[in-house]
Amino acid sequence: MNHRPENFSQGERPSWEEVRDLILLLVKTNSAFKIFPSEHITVKQFVLDFYERLKSFLEKENSLDLFIGENYFEFMNEKVYEDENVAHSLPFFFFRDGLQRLSFHRGLTENELYQFFETIKEVASRPAEEADIVSAFWEKNFENISFYAPDEFIIEKISAGRPIPEYEVNPEELFSGKIELTDEDRRAIEEWQVKSEGIEDSAEEKMPSAAEEELGLKEEEWKTVEAIIHSYRHLPHDEELARLMLEILYLEDRLEQLPSFKDSLHQAFKELLKAGKLVAATSFLRDLISLKKIFSSDVPQKTSLIDAFLAELEADDYLALVSEIYFKNTEAIKNETWLDFFEAVGQPALNYLATIYQTGHLQAASSLDEIALIVLEKWAQKKPQALMKLASESQPYFSQLIIKALARHPDRQIISFLASFIRSSKPQLRREALEALSLLESPAAQKIILGYIHDPSEEIRIAAIKALKVSDETGLDHLLKLASFNHLKKKTEREIEAILEALARTNHPRVRKYFQQLFGLRSFLRPKIKKMGELAIEALRRASNLQAKELLQELREKGRGKLKKYSDLVLKEINSKDRA
Repeated sequence: MNHRPENFSQGERPSWEEVRDLILLLVKTNSAFKIFPSEHITVKQFVLDFYERLKSFLEKENSLDLFIGENYFEFMNEKVYEDENVAHSLPFFFFRDGLQRLSFHRGLTENELYQFFETIKEVASRPAEEADIVSAFWEKNFENISFYAPDEFIIEKISAGRPIPEYEVNPEELFSGKIELTDEDRRAIEEWQVKSEGIEDSAEEKMPSAAEEELGLKEEEWKTVEAIIHSYRHLPHDEELARLMLEILYLEDRLEQLPSFKDSLHQAFKELLKAGKLVAATSFLRDLISLKKIFSSDVPQKTSLIDAFLAELEADDYLALVSEIYFKNTEAIKNETWLDFFEAVGQPALNYLATIYQTGHLQAASSLDEIALIVLEKWAQKKPQALMKLASESQPYFSQLIIKALARHPDRQIISFLASFIRSSKPQLRREALEALSLLESPAAQKIILGYIHDPSEEIRIAAIKALKVSDETGLDHLLKLASFNHLKKKTEREIEAILEALARTNHPRVRKYFQQLFGLRSFLRPKIKKMGELAIEALRRASNLQAKELLQELREKGRGKLKKYSDLVLKEINSKDRA
């Protein structure tokens, strides 16, 4: 199909940069048509800009003549645009339908240009088997836009898959006045008579199309290829919007237009989230961050735009939206997908998690904990202050997770932060804070813990004793004083158990002597002493260190009554575990 294919300008050669900028604006305008309705102000602005620049070019050059390759546009034997992604490549869109040349001529009107882009949009929306841009252009009969597609391609497209009869004509025999049948002709007639009901000759073979011969693809394989291309061309609206917004942002060179892009980026991102498409949303954010790196040195205005967009991801509407997605898709979306999303979002992920826990009133272990701890630990290492700001008594369970994460990545500020929770009205926060302090391996942390072993609250005392790690004589003095027999008589069984366990894990001669004296006390008619002896053996069993084994061995050899038997059982259990 040929429509004014050879009308090339003969003037001075235009610059490569000038033509490239024109083609980039052509592609951006086409992308705008895909995203917005034709009457949208953005579309009108793009068309007007492209029309004015193209009109100026045509006044000098008469025509803009483009050669179309598989994934590129060429002008005067030089590539001026290339896009290898068939999902949205405009050159490929033209090329696959046989278009080889496209020209814009002086006299082009703005209305023609509108119709040109509308035609592309309309054809792109059709099913793959019905999409033919060449025929669509032909029907439009543009006055100042010409194109060229080889007639052979059109014929091949029409006749692809149809059988082509083989024949040979001898002119002399044709005009001799008689027809001589060969044996083969007679057999053919006889076979036709036998199959007069219309059954086709099974030996008849279809001739493969030129495209099939060249690529070695069968008809079914061609259908598969068409389906793939169709799927690339017909992404869901929300994914297409997000991709095209990135494309336009990348190509846009009019810096005065950038401020309006932020709202469009939010619109595209929210559309993906509302559809529950976390994978696509994650990809959108990562692509945007990649663009930021590209722009950082050359186009700081675009970098600032992206930073402004990312900074607004903590807005209330996003917090509510992400929380809604989680509870609607608890089973459908995998943990790995959530982790990828939170990784791409960055610091706003902390507020997203806090909102999910608050909205769902999650105050006990849940499937979200695994995701939350991974995210929280990362930020505890990277920016602990961000976590400290989120911890509060109003969200005790989420604050517990924060404390756990901070304890695994100690920082100088963490000790004072944890100390502030020891007097919390929430018991679980008090316990978590003391346990976290015990993990810090810090003298300052142990000093804080030591200050709570005489607290009025038994619960805080027990938590402090369990968190205590004696590392000097001062700490040991406090612990032994706490474990004095007269002192223990006033304590509950739970607190006695905690004190004896703290002693059992402390390897020191004074501790050994303490247990020896305790086991030496006569327990006859003294049930409290007898119970303390049993609790002491249990504490040594849990410690299972060398000192504990030696004390149990002594008791087994020199002890009396039930304590002797109990120590024998415990020692056998410890030795059995050691051998295993």
